[in-house]
Amino acid sequence: MNFSMNIHTIIYIDTYVKRKSQKIDKIFMYVPLHKFKIAMFFIPRAGLTSVIDLKVKTEYPSFYSTINPEKHIRELWLFFDKNYKIFNTNDIPSDYKKIAFVRNPFIRVVSSYLLFLKHPDKQHHMKDNTSFYSFTKNKLRFLRRTNKHFKSMIKFVKNMKEDTTLYRFENYPEHTKNLFGDKILNLNNSTKNVNYKDFYIEETEKIIEILYPWDIGELGYNFENNNLPPLPSVKELKKKC
Repeated sequence: MNFSMNIHTIIYIDTYVKRKSQKIDKIFMYVPLHKFKIAMFFIPRAGLTSVIDLKVKTEYPSFYSTINPEKHIRELWLFFDKNYKIFNTNDIPSDYKKIAFVRNPFIRVVSSYLLFLKHPDKQHHMKDNTSFYSFTKNKLRFLRRTNKHFKSMIKFVKNMKEDTTLYRFENYPEHTKNLFGDKILNLNNSTKNVNYKDFYIEETEKIIEILYPWDIGELGYNFENNNLPPLPSVKELKKKC
């Protein structure tokens, strides 16, 4: 199946899929970092922008040097939209290490909420004063089905290659240093200066538990984000998808 679409269209694939009557399971995204021989599968709000920054910096250095620091992320994505090609996962070179980062759903939902809150004019379901309580009560169930930022991570893991190595985003600096050296920047981390626990009350905590049982149970997450067990293999997880 050959899709002549840029990455922006693919990222909003939910709408495209409904319009074109295609199946999302047959479309999958990854970022090939050729200098490092690594293919990183997409899970939104789990270090993706930083990896795209690294790809552009190492593979398009002449453009990277012209990026306006005040518009870094926007210019980075615009360039990526224009130049990046979508590859079939079967085309990943055999000597490339396949990786993906997973993230605590309690934190990932807050991160996505804060991202949307920054751009309410672009989100038809958001207002600039939408509280997290109102958001989780009235919007999240719908967005979990329709928007990539809020989809359960099972939607992404089930299409990964079985030999993909999963890493926890909670140890992102350590893992990325081992994978890429000191070349990666930690960009677009909307929860960096906030405590995600401050957004929750018992009722909204229960909503996350109800909406993301696979992410919590199979990946070993909890609200406190402590005593996290080793991650199971993708092969093991796919048997439970």
